[in-house]
Amino acid sequence: MVIIIFFSFGKSLISNESFLTLGTISAIRNETFYTIEIKEDISYELLKELQEKRPTIFSMNSKNELNACFRPVFFYNYESKYYLHTIKIPCIYDKAELLKKGFAIVMTLLPQEQLKPIMEEKVGREIPKILFHPIDKKEMIYVEEDFLLFGQGHNPDDASFNKFYYDWSLENIPKIRSFYIDKYEVTNLEFSIFCKMTQYPCPKFLEKLNHEDKNKPYIYATYKDVESYAKWTNKEIPTEWEWELAAKGGFKEILKKNTIFNSEILPEFPDNKENCNTLEKWDRNPQPIDVYKLKDVNFRGIVGLCGNAPEWTSSFFLPYPGHRFTNKEHQVLAGKFFRVLRGGAFYLPLEKAKVYTRIVGGTPTYQNDPIGGFRLILRSQ
Repeated sequence: MVIIIFFSFGKSLISNESFLTLGTISAIRNETFYTIEIKEDISYELLKELQEKRPTIFSMNSKNELNACFRPVFFYNYESKYYLHTIKIPCIYDKAELLKKGFAIVMTLLPQEQLKPIMEEKVGREIPKILFHPIDKKEMIYVEEDFLLFGQGHNPDDASFNKFYYDWSLENIPKIRSFYIDKYEVTNLEFSIFCKMTQYPCPKFLEKLNHEDKNKPYIYATYKDVESYAKWTNKEIPTEWEWELAAKGGFKEILKKNTIFNSEILPEFPDNKENCNTLEKWDRNPQPIDVYKLKDVNFRGIVGLCGNAPEWTSSFFLPYPGHRFTNKEHQVLAGKFFRVLRGGAFYLPLEKAKVYTRIVGGTPTYQNDPIGGFRLILRSQ
């Protein structure tokens, strides 16, 4: 266990102290991603400052020697304890000089306005591309911050029509902040573990899963179920634009090829459509496929975005900015009532698995809520 020392830069809640014990390292992922268990007496205000300002954190050994530097990414609460995820970064200070002058001098070694661009440049190369979540153990893939040219611009009658698709500017395309997204859809086994650990009411079939069904996606989740699972893991449900950015990429993919509106850059399907588990794959009795046996893997390494389970997003079924639904069915369903599902499904035609297609999240009845599958995200900023 390594003691973590928190140093403040500039005006801070703890600016009158030279250092403060923040907590202890409780987990290490990929030798880059560290989880710190926060001391119980650390204030909520300090945690908020850590999240907003993300100052440098230093690790000290038993001889009070500086041996590592970290930057906060996000923190969460689990079973009444706070944990802080951090990324290991290069230390930009001369350790010998630091120790000779004393720890308090850290506060004046480099002004905040000079520190920020240096840290951002160095941290940009240090963010891990993959992490394993400490609660549900799922592998997650990093999606870098980017602008998203969402939807499509050729069919005004379609719910995914973007009025500005061919007339875009930085004023009418969203900038999506970076996040991590589950590599695979949440499976029957993973949802059953959640049920057992939280005493959440779940379908009886999850109590005795057949071996062949354990790793199939859980396709019976209501939106409330997804919210409950997300709360347990301290993850979040992606917006449909976050899902689309993860699936097809944003402007950085466009700039790599110096072209735009090219199906290779902004594909109609997250992966080769031949790999999509959609209705056309089956002569009869379509089925979801084990997530670890799926062959559709997009350019980021995310699996199963095309067909298989329809995936919940947190977005309501509303027309995109500057557009009005012309389809009568869309007009009836529009509003802050139905959520959007993405990615097609094993029981839907291939057309529904297009990267921009919006599926209305079912029609609730008095007996049943709409259902679907899901994967979650961690917003890293």
